[in-house]
Amino acid sequence: MIGRKTKYMAVFLSALMLLTACKKDKVMDRDGNMLEYTMSELKSKEGFFVRVERSSNDVVFQPLLNPDKVGIMSFNSTVRNLKDQSSRYIMVMEDRENLIPVITGNNLLILIDDNSVIPSEFEFEKFSDGGYTFGGTFYSNENSKGLKVANGSYNRNFAPESDMKDVWSDKKNVSLYSLDTIGDTPIGEKNIDGNGVFQGLTKDLSYEFQCYVGTKYEMVSVKADTHYFVSESVLRMTQKDCVNKTKNGFVIISIPKDLPSGYYLVNGSYFFYYDAENVTNIPVTDRYSYLELETEPSETDGSETTESTIDHSWPTIDEDVDDYEETQVPAT
Repeated sequence: MIGRKTKYMAVFLSALMLLTACKKDKVMDRDGNMLEYTMSELKSKEGFFVRVERSSNDVVFQPLLNPDKVGIMSFNSTVRNLKDQSSRYIMVMEDRENLIPVITGNNLLILIDDNSVIPSEFEFEKFSDGGYTFGGTFYSNENSKGLKVANGSYNRNFAPESDMKDVWSDKKNVSLYSLDTIGDTPIGEKNIDGNGVFQGLTKDLSYEFQCYVGTKYEMVSVKADTHYFVSESVLRMTQKDCVNKTKNGFVIISIPKDLPSGYYLVNGSYFFYYDAENVTNIPVTDRYSYLELETEPSETDGSETTESTIDHSWPTIDEDVDDYEETQVPAT
């Protein structure tokens, strides 16, 4: 009798998990590629999208990436607290970077939101490229040399699908592990930045940690498969300066012409790369000519925007760069 109940419960849980998965927002197609929608399909969607015109007969809309769905967004401070700006970071798996859309001068950034009013302000938070690292964080071992893994509750400190998560989430008592060296190279606080992210690694290379759990020796190999981005500045634009309403069910967000190339997060959730080198010379009115505009399109030059920046350099530990570069660890 107990076995039958267990069987029914397993079937019920499997069905529940399948139903929950179906309700989750898609972030990619079944082949792991970026989602693309036609104009008619767009009417049932919400969020920020990039309009990409490959030809006059080939126009698609690509959603901006929510990094929290494929990696980590760690925001230990508000975007307005510039003193702690560098504590805000994003991690994206290297095989999910294809989900980050690219905006050029020929593309349009649009917003669809049927459930609320258009935001009165738009924040473009610029992120510097911190290179590739492990899909998790570390902290200094206070009782001895080396580092410890910051796994947190329910392995929340690990990037989904990262090798770091695969390796460490299956181990018991992770907090007891002391990571002393990579290969024969000693490691410690000098190898991590202020967020606990390991620096100086090469994309997709595996590194062999020599660890101790009490007196027990163990070797653990982890791949640097995660791309790391750190907040460095914020540009804010008011609705009246950048929003162009249309009768097509969305609004167009005008990007300042002098916005530098780089990675940006819009309003704290939507990630994209802006390519300033491919800015078009086509007048904004011509670019929007196919739309039913309710207002005259704005060609903002950024003069009415406000920008806040901080001095951010690598690494954030109390060492100069030359000394840091000498501590680069070898791959195994």
